Amino acid sequence: MVYAEIIFLLVSFIILLTVALCFAKKKVPLRNKNMQLMEVLPLNFNQYIYIIKVGTEYHLFCGGKAGMTYGSKLDKNSLRFDENVSFNKFLDKWQKECKKDEQME
Repeated sequence: MVYAEIIFLLVSFIILLTVALCFAKKKVPLRNKNMQLMEVLPLNFNQYIYIIKVGTEYHLFCGGKAGMTYGSKLDKNSLRFDENVSFNKFLDKWQKECKKDEQME
């Protein structure tokens, strides 16, 4: 009787895990053309400053555990962004370093 319960729980867990993975794979990332997160600056453990581009304007937001607050509108001429750097470049670099570390071990 105990073995049957253990097998039932294991099978249930495996089914639940596969259903969760199927839903996670079908999740389509949302692509917003009007808003873009430009930069994040951590201040404390749960406090951040965000620069968000909305259309052609830049806005400053402050966020933390309690929520988000609007800071101000920023002048585009006073900001400098490195447009050539993308997340994919950082990800590729990190993956190459991980592969090198694995080969050294």
